[in-house]
Amino acid sequence: MTLIVELLTILAPVFLTAAVGYVWGLRRWSFNHAFVAEIIGKVSAPCLVFAALASAAVDPAALGTVALAMALCVVVFFAVGWVGLRALGMPVSVHLPPLITSNTGNMGLPVSLFAFGPEGLAYGVAIMATLSITCFTLNIWIASGKASPLEAVRQPAVWAAALGMAAATTGVELPRWLFNTTELIGGIAIPLMLIALGVSIAELEIRHLGRSVGLSLWRIGMGLAVGVAMAAAFGLTGAAAGVLILQASMPAAVFTFLFAQMYDQRPAEVAGTIVVSTLLSLITLPLILWAVLPA
Repeated sequence: MTLIVELLTILAPVFLTAAVGYVWGLRRWSFNHAFVAEIIGKVSAPCLVFAALASAAVDPAALGTVALAMALCVVVFFAVGWVGLRALGMPVSVHLPPLITSNTGNMGLPVSLFAFGPEGLAYGVAIMATLSITCFTLNIWIASGKASPLEAVRQPAVWAAALGMAAATTGVELPRWLFNTTELIGGIAIPLMLIALGVSIAELEIRHLGRSVGLSLWRIGMGLAVGVAMAAAFGLTGAAAGVLILQASMPAAVFTFLFAQMYDQRPAEVAGTIVVSTLLSLITLPLILWAVLPA
């Protein structure tokens, strides 16, 4: 019973906040996706990243190790996804981005925070920053056929991560006004991301349900297997291992739909994978949390 209460404590805020966005989307109430994406991507998320890393009571080397482990997870996701999709005769440019990019932001950060506290948030932020680089380089290359390495450099969250890690590494004590400001602005990122996720899920349509279910199980199952293997390979334990496994096994990221739309890569099929994998996470996340939470 205690474990069930703990799982509810962790997951209820995540799914209920996303449900607010879902109902909002179903009612077709006004929701400016462009504005929300801009305010999160350019202001709130960078502040969250900076504040979480700069104030983390975690060894910066441990954060770097977890980030490296996640980067290697993406390499494995890419290799397995590329080979598997080619073998199945499915278009790589359409289906590979949602297979390799888990939702480490909208869902991953709040789950990491509620499951493991500030330490978990710091690890989650390090992983999200790593995936941001992937999202704006590798995914654009896959979807468009053109490499765009400078896109990652232009992302404020990447710079915020670098500054936060520098502050943590050097032991610089931030002025209280600066920390309070970044923490306050960063505090709106998680609820906004969850509400935006709910609205997006309400607006996306599922096409080719059977294929979407198969790809969703592939995304989550591959993420779980590779996350566990990487945690073991790097000797990670506790919150570091738990957050890596959780983040690797999240459903497909909503951003992959935007890239599919931008480059005309069958966005309806990508939307199906995002929606179905997110719905499946209602089942998979409690099971994964049960496995990774400390006894």
